[in-house]
Amino acid sequence: MENFSMNNFKKILTFSLCWLMLTTALSAQVTTLESEYFSVNDGLSERQINDILLSRYGLIWLATDRGLNMFDGYSFQTFISNENDSTALSISANQVERLVESEDGNIFILYKNNISFFDVFNPRSLKNKKVELHPKRGIKGVPKAITFNANGRIFILTSNEIFDHIYTYETETDSFKLVTRLKGLKSPEEQGATIQMLPMVNGFFFINNSSGGLKLYDSGGNVIKKFNLEDFHGLDINALYPRHTYFIHQDKQSRVWLSFSNNPGVFIFNPIELDFNLVGQLPEGKFFTKIWEDQLGNVLLAQTASAGNLPTVERLFCINASGNLVDFSHLTSASNNIISCAAKDFFKTVFFGIDTGLKIVRNSRTKIKTFLAKNLDQDRRGAIMRGITSDGENYVYFANELNHWYALDLNTEKLDTLQLTDEITGKAISFSFANNLIYDKRGFLWGGGINNEKGILLKYDIENCTTRKYEYPDDIKSLMMDSTGILWIGCQDKKGTGSLIRFLPEEGRFIGFWDLEGKNPFEDNFPRFITKARNGTLWIGTNKGLFNINETDLTVKGYNSIGGENKLTLNNDVVLVIHEDTLGKIWIGTQKGLNILDPVNETITYYTQENGLASDIVCGIIPDDLGNYWISTFNGLSYFDTREKSFRSFFGADGFSNDEFNIFSYFKDHKGRYYLGGVNGMNAFYPNDLLIEKDIPKPVLTKITRYNSWDDSLYTMVADIFDLNELVISPYDNYFSFDFALPIYDNSRKNQFKYFMENYDKDWIFASTNHTSRYNKLPAGKYIFHVKGADPNGNWSKESTQINIVVKQIFYKKILFIVTIFLLFVLATYRIFQYQVEQKLRVERLRAKLSSDLHDELSGLLTGIAMQTDMLSLGIKETNLKDRLKKIGSDSRTALSRMNDVIWSVDSRKDKVEELIIRMREHADEILLPIEISYKISTHKLDLNQKMKGRIRQDLYFIYKEIINNVAKHSNASQVKIDLRNNGQIFKMVISDNGQGRGNSKAAPKSGQGMKNLKMRAQHLNAQLTFLEDNGFTVILSMQKFLKSLN
Repeated sequence: MENFSMNNFKKILTFSLCWLMLTTALSAQVTTLESEYFSVNDGLSERQINDILLSRYGLIWLATDRGLNMFDGYSFQTFISNENDSTALSISANQVERLVESEDGNIFILYKNNISFFDVFNPRSLKNKKVELHPKRGIKGVPKAITFNANGRIFILTSNEIFDHIYTYETETDSFKLVTRLKGLKSPEEQGATIQMLPMVNGFFFINNSSGGLKLYDSGGNVIKKFNLEDFHGLDINALYPRHTYFIHQDKQSRVWLSFSNNPGVFIFNPIELDFNLVGQLPEGKFFTKIWEDQLGNVLLAQTASAGNLPTVERLFCINASGNLVDFSHLTSASNNIISCAAKDFFKTVFFGIDTGLKIVRNSRTKIKTFLAKNLDQDRRGAIMRGITSDGENYVYFANELNHWYALDLNTEKLDTLQLTDEITGKAISFSFANNLIYDKRGFLWGGGINNEKGILLKYDIENCTTRKYEYPDDIKSLMMDSTGILWIGCQDKKGTGSLIRFLPEEGRFIGFWDLEGKNPFEDNFPRFITKARNGTLWIGTNKGLFNINETDLTVKGYNSIGGENKLTLNNDVVLVIHEDTLGKIWIGTQKGLNILDPVNETITYYTQENGLASDIVCGIIPDDLGNYWISTFNGLSYFDTREKSFRSFFGADGFSNDEFNIFSYFKDHKGRYYLGGVNGMNAFYPNDLLIEKDIPKPVLTKITRYNSWDDSLYTMVADIFDLNELVISPYDNYFSFDFALPIYDNSRKNQFKYFMENYDKDWIFASTNHTSRYNKLPAGKYIFHVKGADPNGNWSKESTQINIVVKQIFYKKILFIVTIFLLFVLATYRIFQYQVEQKLRVERLRAKLSSDLHDELSGLLTGIAMQTDMLSLGIKETNLKDRLKKIGSDSRTALSRMNDVIWSVDSRKDKVEELIIRMREHADEILLPIEISYKISTHKLDLNQKMKGRIRQDLYFIYKEIINNVAKHSNASQVKIDLRNNGQIFKMVISDNGQGRGNSKAAPKSGQGMKNLKMRAQHLNAQLTFLEDNGFTVILSMQKFLKSLN
C-alpha cells in the first residue's frame, strides 16, 4: 500500500512539475483593424479631405482644397475649376468644403469662405451648374448661411437691415422659393459674429447667432423660444454663452445634437420641454467638436484634445438609433487626425478623411480567434506555424517553425509552450524548418525539422514531458504516421537528392525505401508531402510531380505536368498537400491551383485562381461535414462548394492574422472547429462565423472605352453611363471595353467580377479581380452585356448590371446596300446585254443590207456583162475575138459565183445550220454533178434550225468549198461523201472520195494559196486538219463543239 502511494505521488509530482515548466498564456486574441489607405500617390488631388459623400449611385465623392474627387475603389477622377475650357468636366471653384446629396440624387457643393454661390453637380452626367445667390434670382438681403435639412434639402438664410429671410432652392425649376420671413426683433450683429442655421424636417428652424444666442422658429417665421444659459442643463454656470457652435445637427430619428465651441459636452434637444440636456453617457469635461451620421441613423461623436481648427481626435463614441452608446475609440488607431467621416453603417465599413488622404476602415467584429499573433502589416511575419494535431479530447497542439511547440487547452483556451528538453542532456532542443506535428495514440507527439545541418526527429512524451531526439544525416522535409505506427519520412541530402525513409519507433531505426528494381524513385526530387490511402498505397507529393507507391509489390506510378503513359497530367509539378476523399479521389494542392485526380475513371480536374480560388498556391485541404472543402493558400482561405463548383474566399480583412497560410498547418478538431496556421500565428474559427450570406449590390459602370480605326482615336466615356440604356458601336470600332466597380470598398481590390455578353458569349466569364472587360470586333447585331460582382468572400450580387449594345453593320454589308448594289448590277447587266443585242441586230441588219445591195447592184451588173458577151460572141466570126469574149463571160460568171458566196456568208438571214447544208449542196451540184461525180451529205446529232456565228459558218463553208474544188480538179473520183457530226465535245467535218492512182494525191494541195487559205481558216476556228490517203483521199476537220447536240 505504501509502495502504491509512493508511485502515485511520483506520477503526480512529475506531472505537476511538467506543467509548471510551461510558460504562462501567450498572446491570445489580437484585434487587428483592417484598413485601406489612399493618398496623393494613388491619384487623390489633395491630401486633406474636407468631406465625404457616399452617393446613392455607388461611387464615393471627396471634397478637397483642390477640387472634387470621384473614387470607384480603384482610381480617382478629379473635377476642378477650369474657366479656360468650357467643355471640360469642371466645377465653379477648387476649395470644396461640403458635399450633400439632394433629394433627386444631385450633389450640392459648398465652397470654403464663399456663400455667394453654390453648385449643383449631377453625378450621372457629370455636369455642373453654378447657382448664384443674387438679387436678380429673387434673393433679398445678404446671404448669411447655407445649410441643409436631414432630407438633403438646401436652405439659405439672408439678412437685410430690417428682416431676415429663409429661401430654398428648387432644382427642378432652377429657382429660389421664399420659405419664410423671420419675425420679431432682429438681433444686432457684432463684428466677427457667426450665424448657424439648422432646418428641421418638421419645417422649424434653429438659428444660432454667436452674439445673440440660439432661437427656435416655427415654419411661419415666428420665434418659439429664445434659449438662455439655464436652458442648457448640465452646462457650467460660468460657461460662455452665446457662443459659436461646433455643430448643431438633426439626425434621422429627429434628434437634435448641439455642441458649443470652447464648452465641453454634447447636448440633445428635448422637444417637449423645449430645452437641452447634456448627454450623460459621454465623458465629462471633454470637448466634442465633430458629429457624423451614417445612412442608418447612427451618430458618431469625436472627442478631441482641444478646440482648434483641426483638433486631434482622442476618442470616438457611437450612439446608435436606439440611443445606446458604443465606444469606437479603437478606430482612432487608423488615424487620430480625422477631418471627415461617412458610412452606410458605422458598425461595418467607415470612411475617414484624414489630413493625409482617405482611409477605409473595416469595423466589423470578427469571431476568428487568433493565437501567437501580433499586430503586423501584411508584408511582415510573426510566429510561423508548421504543424497542427490534437489528442481528440482536451488539447490541440501547434508547431512553430523555430524551436517551439504549443498546447492549447480547449476547456480554458489557454495556450502554453511545451518545453522540448533533451532527456539525455537536459538541454533545450533547438530546431528550424519544422514540418508537421503528429499525435501518437501511445501518448507521444512526433515532429521533424533540422538541427545543426542534420535532420532531427523529435518524440515528445506528453505524460512525462520528456523529449527524445533522433538524428538523421539528411534534412527531414515531411512526416506521416500510418495506422501501424510506422513513420514515413521524406528527406533530402545536401546535394538535392531525395529519399523516402521508414522509421520504426519501437526499434528507433531508419530504413530506406527502394522500388522493385532496387532504385530510389526520388533520386532527382524529394517528398514534400506523404499520405496513405485507404487501399494501403502511399501518395507522395514532390517538387517533380505526384507518386503512388504500392508498398506490397514496390511498384511506383508517377503523375506530372508532362503526362505519360497514363495520360493524366497535373497542371503543376510542385505538390504541397494531398487529401483522399470518401470516393477515392485524390485532391492535390500545387503551386498552380487544385487538382482532383480520379484514379478509377482516369480523369483529372483543375481549379485555379481564374475559377475563384483565393490563390494558386494551395497548402491545406480540409473537408467539412457537408462534403465541401476549406482550402488554405498562400494568399487567403477558400471555401469550395462541390455541388455548385464555386469558391468563397476569406482574408486578413475578415479577421485572420494574415493572408498567408502555411504547409502542414491546417486541422479540424472533434468539435468542428477549424485551425489554420500561417506566418503570423494560429487562427481558429467555426464555419458559421464566416459563411454569412450578404446582400451584395450590383456593379456600377465607371468607364466605356472605344478605339475607332477610321479616326485612329481612342474615345473614353465617363459621363451619362450610370443609367445608359443602349450603347451604339460603330463598325469601325476595333474594340470597346467596360470598366466597372462594386460599391463595396473595405477591400475593393479583391472584389470579384464575372460578365456575359448575351448573343455572343456561351457562358459567364469569370474575371477574378480584373474590373475591365474587352471585346474585339464584335459582329454586327444586338447584344446585352451583363456583369455581376462579388465581395472578396465570394458573395455574388443577385442582380446584374445590364446595358444593351447595338453593333452597326459596315455600310457594304447592310441589306439595303447589298440590295442596291444587286439592283445596280442587274440594271448594268441588262443594259450591257441590251447593248450587245442591239449591236448584234445592227450588225445583222448591216449584213443583210450589204448582201442585198451587193446582190442587187453587182450581181445584175455581172450577169449583164456575161449575157452581153454571149450575145456578142454569136455575131462575131473571128476566132481570137470570140475566145476573148467567151473568156470575159466566163470570168464574169466566176466573179458572180464568188460574189454570191460572199453575199451568202455576209447575209445574217443565212445563219442557220440548214442554210449551210443547202449552200454546200448548191456548190456540189454546181461543181461535181457536171463532171459526173456523185456526192452524199449526211449530218449526225446536229440541230439544223440552230443559228451559228457568221464567222464560223463562213470559214467552214470556204474550207468545204476549197476541198470540193480540189476533188473536182484532181481526184478522178466518181463519188464524194460529206459527213458533219457532233462527236462528244468535238465537231467533225469529214470529206472523202474514192479517187485512185497518182492523180488522187493531187486532191490535197501541198502548197500554194489554196493550202494557205485552208490553214488560215482552220486557225480561225481553232480547228485541226487531217489528210488521209487510203482507198481514196480524206480530209478531216476537228474542232471544239459549237452546236447543240440532238439526242
